[in-house]
Amino acid sequence: MLEDVLQTGRENIYVGHGGTTLRFATAYYAFQKGTQRLSGTERLNKRPISELVNGLN
Repeated sequence: MLEDVLQTGRENIYVGHGGTTLRFATAYYAFQKGTQRLSGTERLNKRPISELVNGLN
């Protein structure tokens, strides 16, 4: 799953239940050109990642 997410050329990227995938992809895409929107299941979207996002800013 992670390999597919990192190699996609899409703007909207769905990671399903993949919390680890979401975190790695967040860090990876923070340093890439363009805009990508990462999302997952409803439950995953409610999990906190603000510390990661703040650390990348």
